[in-house]
Amino acid sequence: MLTRSGGGSLKDDSGRSRLHADAVVSGSSNARDAFLKHNVEKFNMSNLEWIHKIPDCPVFAPTKIEFEDPLVYLQRIAPIASKFGICKIISPLNPSVPAGKVLMKEKSGFKFTTKVQPLRLSEWDADDKVTFFMSGRNYTFREFEKMANRVFSQRYSSVGCLSTKYLEEEFWHEIGLGKTESVEYACDIDGSAFSSSPTDLLGMSKWNLKTLSRLSKSVLRLLENSIPGITDPMLYIGMLFSMFAWHVEDHYLYSINYHHCGASKTWYGIPGHAAMDFEKIVRKHVYAHDILLTDGSDAALIVLLGKTTMFPPNIPLKHDIPVYRAVQNPGEFVITFPRAYHSGFSHGFNCGEAVNFAMGDWFPMGAVASHRYAHLNQVPIIPYEKLLCKEAKILFDHLLTDPYLSNGDLHSYYCVKVSFVHLMRFLHRARWSMMKLGARSCYSNFSILILCNICRRDCYVAYLKCKCYDQPICLRHGVEMNCHCGRKRIIVSREDIIDLEAISQKFEQEDGVLKDVKKLGRQIGDYFSRKKILPKSDEKRYTPYCEIKFDMTPSVSDIPNKQCTSSYTGSLLALEKKNVTDRNILSSSSINHDMDNHVIFKNDTFHHKHNIERLSKKSYDGNPTSKEDGSLGPSFIGENEDSVSEVFKVKRTIVVKADKSIALNNASSSFSEHQPLKRLKRFHPEESFSWVSGHDYKHPLRSKEVSKP
Repeated sequence: MLTRSGGGSLKDDSGRSRLHADAVVSGSSNARDAFLKHNVEKFNMSNLEWIHKIPDCPVFAPTKIEFEDPLVYLQRIAPIASKFGICKIISPLNPSVPAGKVLMKEKSGFKFTTKVQPLRLSEWDADDKVTFFMSGRNYTFREFEKMANRVFSQRYSSVGCLSTKYLEEEFWHEIGLGKTESVEYACDIDGSAFSSSPTDLLGMSKWNLKTLSRLSKSVLRLLENSIPGITDPMLYIGMLFSMFAWHVEDHYLYSINYHHCGASKTWYGIPGHAAMDFEKIVRKHVYAHDILLTDGSDAALIVLLGKTTMFPPNIPLKHDIPVYRAVQNPGEFVITFPRAYHSGFSHGFNCGEAVNFAMGDWFPMGAVASHRYAHLNQVPIIPYEKLLCKEAKILFDHLLTDPYLSNGDLHSYYCVKVSFVHLMRFLHRARWSMMKLGARSCYSNFSILILCNICRRDCYVAYLKCKCYDQPICLRHGVEMNCHCGRKRIIVSREDIIDLEAISQKFEQEDGVLKDVKKLGRQIGDYFSRKKILPKSDEKRYTPYCEIKFDMTPSVSDIPNKQCTSSYTGSLLALEKKNVTDRNILSSSSINHDMDNHVIFKNDTFHHKHNIERLSKKSYDGNPTSKEDGSLGPSFIGENEDSVSEVFKVKRTIVVKADKSIALNNASSSFSEHQPLKRLKRFHPEESFSWVSGHDYKHPLRSKEVSKP
């Protein structure tokens, strides 16, 4: 028999807390099974002594002067803090307008829908292929606060604060052996609780998460359009034992989380340098074999894409994986560093806000993520190659006028140089190799971002067209594929590719750059090294940035249909072009149109010497000097140089109804394809979208028809 409790939840006669009546579709055995508890022996929750063995992460308390620019301050503390994966920063500024007032008065009509989380541990076998989150109920901020406080007071007969260590033990006891079956959590809610009042010092500061991604040192400022959760913050409103499962950020970006109000949160963090070891442990000691799709290093990664795997930190601790704790209170920021796994839970009702960001030192890790996405055939959320090239050109222009940099900027810009040289050296080798075998080249001012039809990598600098594929492919596949198109293969390059290569040549003159370019190649498991691109007979003939003199300029009749066009071949959340129409997206414009407006055919001799001289009229010597002491700061890449096959990315949570289980053999396609579509719908609610699947189109397209489930 079910009775309504004061907290608005259902309880049975045993006193077990049940779901809200409208949270689960009745008759769904999978949904009900998702909340059943049983002892999971491999996690050994009867002994919680390990809780006291987790060390705390670093805590920083900047002065108001140090606090002035968040990215400058983070550059300063990163050499220390990044070794822990997470850190906490205590703000010297307090908001004058509370978050509750912002959400109830400044944002009139603000409501949100919660997700229901099963509060249990799992064997993570084939029976655990049910989505972790299910639809909850709609609340105002005040309504959710009342419900959450009522649940807390019913459990502890008080609404007062309890010690953090006590609640940590309570959480792991409850999730392992307790009676509470579920909690509610409002996550990934578009919006911000920072006040727009001119009297609110924190809201007016650069630490306001609404503006942080657009700061001058932020890489994400180069994105023309906003992306919810990446460039624009999201709210996270929790209650007692609301949790966020183990995950890394999209594209291994930084994240920053501000605690607006309410009870504390406990965080657990794994340093980025231990990420691969962490993944191995998860694969071996958390997941049962029958839930894994493969036996390789990617096996656990596909399951973890769901961002639903919660297990106690004693698992990595037992296997010598470093774990650090942060207890976040109101007025405090938590920073997660690139590739740092993290998870945690709430001690009661609270409201937090988070957004991603990146600085120049992120680019090497962004290269790792880009290769990883391509390996797993995942649709990227941000255009890595485009961001890198833009940042490199800005850096080059800056160094022409001012070669003196701060210590923090030296390391950040050095990472840009190494990542850019690594990219441009590969692209030149690939073009030289393919043109030697008969491919021709043309130049285009294409402004639409292109996704490779095979691996979905973004192709900002160049892509390949041939009769084997209706859509463009990246040069990596052009090198490896056994193609018989011969002279029909067309390499489409940006018009400024010669300038980009000249900039790369200047960058690699700096001491240590070429050494770290090779190191980056080893770290990402670069399959497309020089030896694998070029036959042995050609290795001695090839010189980086050499003139490509093969006389293979294509005629118009040689070019297959849809080549060198501006047709929309992929989407990164309606990338960079809000007003792309259906006609533009599916266009297969004639080659005559392209010749007039988009494509320039040139002699395929690349005059690098001329371009380097032109770009170097106002030249720097390749070795920028610190304004302080000339130091390059921290080392470029960490000690861990394992292959990219050991790393993975996590998409943001995908929500489906409880009565529809997700088969893991569809995990890769569902998470990689449908997640960008959901972001498109959320970002452009006034429009409808559909997903066109198949060999030629594997990306979200705008549609005049509403897609039916």
